[in-house]
Amino acid sequence: MKKEFLMLAQVLDPAKHYLGGAFISQKLDGVRAIWDGGLSRGRMASEVPYANTYKDKKPQKATGLWSRTGKVIAAPDWFLDKLPKFPLDGELWMGYHSFQQLTSCVNSETPDDRWRLVEYKIFDSPSWSALFAQRVVKVRNDYSFMVQSPPWAFNMSQGVKDHWTFELVQKYLKQKLGDDQVTLLEQTKLPPAGFMAAVDKFTKRVLEQGGEGSIIRYGHSIWTPERSWNLLKYKPLQDAEGVVTGYFSGKETDKGSKLLGMMGALELNWQGAEFKISGFTDAERTLISHEEREWCRQNPGERMPNTFRGPPGFPKGSSVTFQYRELSDDGVPKEARYLRKDE
Repeated sequence: MKKEFLMLAQVLDPAKHYLGGAFISQKLDGVRAIWDGGLSRGRMASEVPYANTYKDKKPQKATGLWSRTGKVIAAPDWFLDKLPKFPLDGELWMGYHSFQQLTSCVNSETPDDRWRLVEYKIFDSPSWSALFAQRVVKVRNDYSFMVQSPPWAFNMSQGVKDHWTFELVQKYLKQKLGDDQVTLLEQTKLPPAGFMAAVDKFTKRVLEQGGEGSIIRYGHSIWTPERSWNLLKYKPLQDAEGVVTGYFSGKETDKGSKLLGMMGALELNWQGAEFKISGFTDAERTLISHEEREWCRQNPGERMPNTFRGPPGFPKGSSVTFQYRELSDDGVPKEARYLRKDE
């Protein structure tokens, strides 16, 4: 199993997964954040052996709060002072339909009063050994960084034990978290029978509130830094039709697919928004023109020139149906993916 910096979710397949007795919670449209108990707070990120300092433009001081790819989150001191001396895993959140405002706040290297509006919704607490387990984490297909235990880590007796299950961790966190800005995300146990109906009902309520879906977690599972089948996401999709306006060249991926010299993604226009979609077969990606194939090999991941015709099945101006999860604040479909050609 590929190692990650955090525990990530697989996609729920209702036909395959038994969910009786599992816990369900809303999937927040926020920024994932891990708190290391404050061990690294005040140190330079370059001194922290689990920090991802790749591509940092200038030296960063660690706060103890890290993004899902191991980057420093520059939270203000008064916010960090609210956090306990043991690890937390959760989501920074500003409320529904506030993702862009949140990312603007969280990504700033100079924290400001917008943090007064940020909540830290906690859903787990990794054990120290799981958090610092030595591993190489690959970030997309761009680069990798090493995670390992810091030599200066000490006094790690507080917090979750290695054998504690998710259900036991929830009981522990209920006793330990009390601040109104750092709260435990509500978990609901699913019934042993009719669990999929309960999932759909819960998810419908989340969507009506402005949320993006649900997360299901098995109570017997333990936090592990990988994309785990013990953690499942459920996000209903919607369909729409868009017009082809351009093409992007393909590139090699970490899943073994080699798309060099082929189309990587279509550019679509839908209700004035332009975005990329993928999800095509190799046959659908194939370019007839030798000139276009060679250009794509030399320029992986780039938008192809307007004079290029692209693959024969998707001429400019044609319509395709795509699926998406929801719209961004700017009206752009999130996680858009090709479904079918429109005749």
